[in-house]
Amino acid sequence: MLLLSLLLLNASAETVTYCGSIPMKSTDWKSSIVLPKFDPEMGTLTGVDLKGGLNLTQNVFVENMENESSNFSLSISGLLVVSLPGSENLTVNLNHSSEGNLSGYDGNMDYSGPSSVNTIENIPVEPIQKSTAAIGEFISNSPGENVTLPTSVHIKSRIIAPGTSSSGVRISAGAYVCINYTYNPNTAKEGGS
Repeated sequence: MLLLSLLLLNASAETVTYCGSIPMKSTDWKSSIVLPKFDPEMGTLTGVDLKGGLNLTQNVFVENMENESSNFSLSISGLLVVSLPGSENLTVNLNHSSEGNLSGYDGNMDYSGPSSVNTIENIPVEPIQKSTAAIGEFISNSPGENVTLPTSVHIKSRIIAPGTSSSGVRISAGAYVCINYTYNPNTAKEGGS
């Protein structure tokens, strides 16, 4: 009988999801994502699950000025940190590497042609999910109340290129966070007006 009651309670649970984002901009940066708190008039909040992700683009440019062909490699690492109420963080880690080959110098310092590379690439980053125990911090005390989630991105890059070369990397990042509220809806009262 207890198992059946628990199953019926779970079957009646509903969810509502809110998402917010920060547009792409050069790293490193600090900002905030503002999302609605749970409206207790909808029911009893039973769970708060968050999902955070990072959108990342790298522009790599290398010009080999050596007479011989040469290889280059790039590594980037960093993280997205979303500060949650209750002293918790939602953290997305990033590690990405790439490499390529450059022909001997073509006589033009223009980041084009066989002695160079100039690419823009979207870097896939796996999002992270987290449940929080600080449920009470997400319940609205007044209509339209929001939760502010401080958000920051920190990225480091390293290029290994030929001894005589010119190189650089530009990294842009955006972020998103979704809050999924699980709740038991209020039951409609019979009678009344």
